[in-house]
Amino acid sequence: MNTIYAERLAILADHLEHGQLGHSFFNFGAWNVGPAVTPSGCGTAGCAIGECPIVFPEEWSFHPKTLAPGLHEEKQYFTPETSGCLFFSLTEIEFGLLFMPYADDLDKSEWPDWYERLTAEATREQVAENIWKFLEHERGRSKASFSATLQAAAISRKVREVGPDTITSQINSFRSTVGRLMGVDPALPGSERTVYFKGDSDE
Repeated sequence: MNTIYAERLAILADHLEHGQLGHSFFNFGAWNVGPAVTPSGCGTAGCAIGECPIVFPEEWSFHPKTLAPGLHEEKQYFTPETSGCLFFSLTEIEFGLLFMPYADDLDKSEWPDWYERLTAEATREQVAENIWKFLEHERGRSKASFSATLQAAAISRKVREVGPDTITSQINSFRSTVGRLMGVDPALPGSERTVYFKGDSDE
């Protein structure tokens, strides 16, 4: 498996464990529906594949009419199943094991030893755990091996949740604080001393 495909699965699993879901409720039995009535109230609901447009917004989107999640290319939209197989480099059987409840269309003899059969009531954490097991047993990658990838994904997720304008404001505030501590206001041109930060240039 190409590294990028494994990393995509790891990012999705990490999002299910720690990220802010794009849906109000996790529902392993539906791609993307709403409003959905749950014991907690009403709101949109979706599964792991239903979170892909939130986690991978440049490649995935919701169909403008059906609202199904999928890869998009210009005006062409792919089904959730086809999108998942293409984006994560999975066979149809592997896709069913990871992202479909029950996997009823699979013969039990095709279930790998690591597979935990999940129902439509499965939690986001249970689905993530199956993804981690798949990566370890079928792709030879431990959860720890994705540390750098997940750190970068966490930063991107934070920017999406907080908003780029807020991040920029925090950076500017930090610059001003450091400037004051050094006796320099970096916002003022022509200062006798110049404060440089990583990523700055003379241009």
